[in-house]
Amino acid sequence: MEITAQEKHILKHTLGLDYKKAPWRNQFYTDKNTTDYPALERLCSLGLMTKQRDFLDEMSESFVYSCTPEGIVQALVVSQ
Repeated sequence: MEITAQEKHILKHTLGLDYKKAPWRNQFYTDKNTTDYPALERLCSLGLMTKQRDFLDEMSESFVYSCTPEGIVQALVVSQ
């Protein structure tokens, strides 16, 4: 499966691989008004991420994205 450079960066950032060599988190918080939103939605459609509404912010369009096990593998492959 082909993913873009932006999508690769998102997977790595979600796991904290842009700061450390090993994954240490699994979340990406954003809303519909960001440039990352379309890429995050595509990663969900590819089965590499999941999406949940931010339960603390019911009035906005905020979401928390997490890597699936397949997304974690993909992130680890692109970080090597």
